[in-house]
Amino acid sequence: MVAAVVVALAVASGGAVGAGTGPGFVAAQRRGLLHDDDGHLHRRGGLVVGSAGVVGSVCRALWLAARTRGAVAALAPVAAPGELTRVVMRLGLGEVCCVAGARRAAFCAGIIRPRVYLTLAMAEAPPDELAAVLAHEAAHLPVGTRCAVR
Repeated sequence: MVAAVVVALAVASGGAVGAGTGPGFVAAQRRGLLHDDDGHLHRRGGLVVGSAGVVGSVCRALWLAARTRGAVAALAPVAAPGELTRVVMRLGLGEVCCVAGARRAAFCAGIIRPRVYLTLAMAEAPPDELAAVLAHEAAHLPVGTRCAVR
């Protein structure tokens, strides 16, 4: 994201990206915008752009985490079918939550306590397909995360 902002600023000023030569760079140099009174190169602009990019990325990550948490909390849990329990135990997976849903869907969610979520329609899939889906979703979990069927 920061690189995109830097590239956009360089292109907007007419400068070549990273080369320090384009017409925008030369014009800014003539006006004294790139150097202070002692002739030192200003670094504040890059620091401001970089900091803004980091703050923006952190804010977006927090917003997405809160939004995801709310969406997952709104899901209605249902009793897991026996076949799901058997497949989870056979694969040695961690916590797998079964939620109401007519469509086949599976996803991994959670930052502090990540879990695999399956809709009831997905949990009723054939055992080999269910095992493949669970193995795929379990690959998204951090190493060492252990679960049980809920």
